[in-house]
Amino acid sequence: GFLVSRAMDPEDVYEMTTVLQDEAQVPLFFAADYDRGVGRFSNNLTEWPSNMGLGATRDPLYAAAAGRLTAIEGRAVGVNMVLAPVVDVNNNPENPIINIRSYGEDPRLVGVMAKRFVSEAQRLGLLTTLKHFPGHGNSEVDSHSRMGMIYGDRTSLNEIELYPYRVVLNEPVQPTAVMSAHLWTPTFDAEPLPATFSRNVLNDLLRDTLQFNGLIVTDDVKMGALQNDYSLEERIINPLLAGADIVLTPRDLNRSIRAVREAVEEGTVSMEALDRSVYRILITKATFGLHNRRNVDESVLQFLLEEPRGE
Repeated sequence: GFLVSRAMDPEDVYEMTTVLQDEAQVPLFFAADYDRGVGRFSNNLTEWPSNMGLGATRDPLYAAAAGRLTAIEGRAVGVNMVLAPVVDVNNNPENPIINIRSYGEDPRLVGVMAKRFVSEAQRLGLLTTLKHFPGHGNSEVDSHSRMGMIYGDRTSLNEIELYPYRVVLNEPVQPTAVMSAHLWTPTFDAEPLPATFSRNVLNDLLRDTLQFNGLIVTDDVKMGALQNDYSLEERIINPLLAGADIVLTPRDLNRSIRAVREAVEEGTVSMEALDRSVYRILITKATFGLHNRRNVDESVLQFLLEEPRGE
């Protein structure tokens, strides 16, 4: 699959996704960071307030509307997966990266807002991704620059960081994916290790304890939290060993593929584990009918772009 830049013009996104879907033997994921919808100042689609703004209403209806409209407009441009919603709890005022991206400081509010976004988006065919597991709110570091730490013991993590995940994952409509954080959680790993590389976090906690059976996707492996200390090969192989299904945006794709093949040949990564990940990916694509309806009708996008909103 491909990651679509939020800054791209909607018509360019539509053209690109259409061409690539037609060329691909297997339907592709097109994922985007549409945390605030598909719209921007330069187009006629909808840009939502930040999650903090939606959370300030204390009304889940707004999160549901955001999920619904993001799905309608996202699918119209050819995007079929959104790397949202953010379910981090805004419990550290020194956090430099989550802050307004969070629905708020109350885990219960975050959970109910997120479940409504997920329910509406998934129902309309947009695959959703909870992020950043196991939580990025209580950190004083931006993982785009370096690896930080998530504070708290298991009790506090269960009551705060993990609470929204349990709320959403217990709903009938499940998110498609969960994204890992490039943060160290000492309560799960004694030695400094990003959650993206932690089998204790991705397999034991997310898979076994929280019973999540969907896709586990890493955050961008080019981010400073990983790139500062790990080689490209380590940033590709370590998430697979921890239980991730999808490694997000490696800089050198050919070198990354070679790394996986060599790891399999050396016995570091098992074919069984890769087969399980491939199976999850294919089942997800089939379940949402991507093999039957890869592309969307351009007239829908033209209608959304031409008709004025809110008048």
